[in-house]
Amino acid sequence: MREIIFRIWNTKTNNMLYDSDFIYINSTGEIIYVDWDSNRKKFIMLNNLKLMQFTGLKDKNDKEIYEGDIIDYDIEYWIIKFNEGAFHLYRIEEDDKLCADDTPKSIGIWAMHNSDLEVIGNIYENPELLEKK
Repeated sequence: MREIIFRIWNTKTNNMLYDSDFIYINSTGEIIYVDWDSNRKKFIMLNNLKLMQFTGLKDKNDKEIYEGDIIDYDIEYWIIKFNEGAFHLYRIEEDDKLCADDTPKSIGIWAMHNSDLEVIGNIYENPELLEKK
């Protein structure tokens, strides 16, 4: 069984948290952050966090690929999203139609070889990469 790992974008402080040991999701789906800075554990409910799950894959530079990452593949930029039970690469496009060369807007990440993929940023820290090339 593979370990399920998340990274977390804090929309309030605009920073990425990579240590998911401090983040919990309760039975109602609320996100709880454990503050270890004080002498005792303090549980804080946070509504300003965006969870991004690790895909279980790494790119050609051995960098972990997470949901929300922007990928350079085949000289185009793609976004990793989770949809219908699997991770997919979604082409950055202005609409949902097929691209001009009739290739699909999304590709299942399982069909890719990691040597073809390079993480160049993510949707929160690098929103400028979302503009069509």
